[in-house]
Amino acid sequence: MLLVVNFDIKASERQDAFFKLIKELGESIAFIPHSLFLYTNLSNREQVYQKLKGGLNDEDLLLISQVDLDSISGWLSSSVVEWLKTRQ
Repeated sequence: MLLVVNFDIKASERQDAFFKLIKELGESIAFIPHSLFLYTNLSNREQVYQKLKGGLNDEDLLLISQVDLDSISGWLSSSVVEWLKTRQ
């Protein structure tokens, strides 16, 4: 499943732990600050949310959405576009 994860981890000391959780969930690539695409074998985004929320505090922000490449438009670097094409 391909997801976009938007986040704002307020305390820098929790950022490394958050990225470690992301890495455990699958492959990811950042495309703009505080946003990345995540390719995971988990079956739904709620599972991803449950795993990530453990590393968050109340002041942190998180938004997870499933990505359908046929229904999005935009301009990204060619490396991100190629990464997406191989994981749709």
